[in-house]
Amino acid sequence: MTKRLARLVPQGRVVGIDASAFWINWARGRVRNMPNADLRVGTVMSVDLDRGSFDAALFHYVLHEIPTFERAATIERIHDLLADGGRLLVCEPTRPDHGMPPSEIRRLATTAGLIEESCAERRTFFFGPHVEMAFRKR
Repeated sequence: MTKRLARLVPQGRVVGIDASAFWINWARGRVRNMPNADLRVGTVMSVDLDRGSFDAALFHYVLHEIPTFERAATIERIHDLLADGGRLLVCEPTRPDHGMPPSEIRRLATTAGLIEESCAERRTFFFGPHVEMAFRKR
């Protein structure tokens, strides 16, 4: 995802975060010629990032992996990192045995002060049932 996003914003900066050093090192090899891609080991809660410095944030199949008791604080942290008018994009599986329902994502985001802009539930061969949601910071 970092590579795709870095290509879309060649004059911008893309920060990819993963708790796994293995996956960050693997991804670094894929973006080694992309100076606007910055990959960091950690979580959005542990990595040093400037408040209000992001135009957008993306959770791609990761929010459901965050322990339930940490999700609200994680979304609140994203809210703090977004600039006014910034967007949070969420793509999550929705299977009961692997994923989370759109209603939970909606509750977390709106409680943190984000405004829902769109919600589309989809089913694809590769991803199975999932939801794509967009939120905006006021």
